[in-house]
Formats: sequence, C-alpha cells, structure tokens
Amino acid sequence: MNQMHPAMSADLPRPAVGMRRPLPYPNGWFALCFSDEVKTGAVRTVSFMGGELVVYRTQSGTVKVVSPYCPHLGAHLGQGGKVEDENLVCPFHGLKYAPDGRCVRPDGERPLRTPMLSCWQVHEWNGAVFVWRDSEGRPPDWGLPDVDLRGFAHPITDSFEVGGYIQDAAENLADVMHFRALHGFQEVEQGPLRTEGPRMECDFKQKVGNQSLHFQAAWLGLGCTSVMMQFPSLGLRAHVQAMFTPVAPLRWAFRVRHVFQLAWLDRWPRLLSAPLYGLIRVVFQYWFHGENLKDRRIWDTKSFDPEPGLVPGDGPIMAHRRWAAQFYPPASPDHEVSPLRFVAAHGDGRHPDRFAPPNTTDRSAPASAG
Repeated sequence: MNQMHPAMSADLPRPAVGMRRPLPYPNGWFALCFSDEVKTGAVRTVSFMGGELVVYRTQSGTVKVVSPYCPHLGAHLGQGGKVEDENLVCPFHGLKYAPDGRCVRPDGERPLRTPMLSCWQVHEWNGAVFVWRDSEGRPPDWGLPDVDLRGFAHPITDSFEVGGYIQDAAENLADVMHFRALHGFQEVEQGPLRTEGPRMECDFKQKVGNQSLHFQAAWLGLGCTSVMMQFPSLGLRAHVQAMFTPVAPLRWAFRVRHVFQLAWLDRWPRLLSAPLYGLIRVVFQYWFHGENLKDRRIWDTKSFDPEPGLVPGDGPIMAHRRWAAQFYPPASPDHEVSPLRFVAAHGDGRHPDRFAPPNTTDRSAPASAG
C-alpha cells in the first residue's frame, strides 16, 4: 500500500546521558494541513514523519496525498508540479499521474510501464486534511467520527511547530495535576476514562477565575483530540479540534481549529451580532493561546520517561499510556524509547489506588496493550 519514507531518526546516534530519546512514529490519522490551505488546483509540500508528502486538490475538488518523488526519474512533484484537470503533472518531463497513481503520460502518448505514484489514504475532516499512516502499510481499520457542529460558526485556525513528543500533547488532558499547577484552574473534577478501541473519552469540570468551564474530550488516536467546551454562565460553546503530527524526531506540528456558538446572540440581527462575535473570537483566542503557550513551553523542552516517578494527584496518566501503546510499532530501535515499556512500568499500568482521584476509573485496557 503506502510506501513509507525512512524516518530520519534511523540515522541518529544512540543518545548520551542527558539527551532526549525520541519515541517511534505512531500509527493512525494525522493532519497535514487545513483544508483551506489547499485550493483547487494547488500543490503543497508538507513535512511528515522524517520525510515529505505532496498534497494537491484536483479541479473537481478532491484532495489527494502522494509521495513526493516522481517514479520516472525522481523529480520532486511539489517543486513545480501542477494540476491539470484531475491529474498531477511532473515538472521535469511532463508525465501525468491520475488520482489513483497511474501514469497516463502526456496526451496521445502510450502509457509507460513505470511504477505507480505512491498514493496515501486521505480524509478531509472538520476543515483539515488527514492522512493514514501505518508502519506495516496496512489500510485504515478505523475512521474519524462525525461531530455535530450544527449552529457553530466563526472558525479560527492556528498552527506552529513544537519540540518533543506528540505523546505529551495527547496525554495532556489525562494529567490532572497540571491543570491546577500550570494553568491555575480550580475545583478540577475529572470523570472516568471511557475507551472503545482507538477512541477515548473523558468529561471535566473546573473553575477558570470565577467562571465554570465544562468540557467533553475525545481522543481520536494520538493525532487528534476533539473537545466540546462550555462556559455555562456565558452561554458560550466552543469546539476545539487539536491536531498533533510528527514531522521529524522530537519535532511535531500542532494545529488547532476553534468554532463557536452563542445561541442567545444568534437571535440578534446580524448587524449587531457580527461585531460581538468578532470580539468574542479575539478574547477567546487570546485566552486559549495564552494557556496553550504555557503547555508548549513545557512540551518543547521536556523529556519522556516511560517509568515516571508518580506522586499522589497525578491522575490516570499510566492508564492513558496503556491505551496509547496500541498506536506504536511493537519494536523500537535502540536510540528510541520503547513505547511498550511504559505499559508495564507499573505492573498492569494502573496507578496505585491512592494516586487516583476518587471519581476516576480506568477502563482503558485494550487487549493489544496488556
């Protein structure tokens, strides 16, 4: 199926004391860009797991993702390649590739017996372009679920690169203690982790200043979290789609998309509601960006310990890691952290009971991670 690019991590030396060791690249769905970054007829190159991919959109509006090098004589299709109708045209010799990867050559010429262009499984979901990655080239065995966003509008998007591990971003919501220590949230309550295969869910309540904040979080593999946030006293709902994509060893892209709903404001005339929505967008983005920056400063420089020294109040971090282990390849090179080590780091991977909040239970034991 997919031809995977060799990870640059394969060339890294074994780390000395004090160096951070990368985790292997995980499997699953990962965002490459926002949908509006790939206009009809556009060709875009993106970094992905130690290599590059080319994203383009055909004239009919279909988005495609392919490996970057022409199988004819190796030209980079993202450097001067163009879209003609439904085909991607190589800038070097003008060879054309159909959406299924077949070489159809310039018009009127006999097709070549060249290798097919390597195509990747792609899915546009909630304003972003996702690609499926599997270390053994297996096809997708799960998909991204529908999210009811009726009534939501006014999207905001942002993206940046961060050092470290997407594992840290993925388990951020399971790390209850940092809500208080890093973000200053009060009265934090976390519900039980609920899992079903590649999906994990959890509900939270806390105080942000004098405002109550409720949110329902869903992990969709390690590449995305879908969070429905509510400030009940303000009547504000926001859907936050946070996406984590490895681009190189100890380097990953963070993309976030917010959409908003204020039911009471939607009843106002647009002439009055539009400016207020604009103000709310600015205030929310300023608040979210500030809180997220606190996390990013930690993620950018922290190491990953598969056997951490846990303390009371940490929350179900090891339960989350047991669930996360299903997305990593079963073996790791010597210079990488073995993801399966943290499954067994605490026996069955659970906290001792005294470490878990009273309202937290662990239902996160997939058979493959036992």
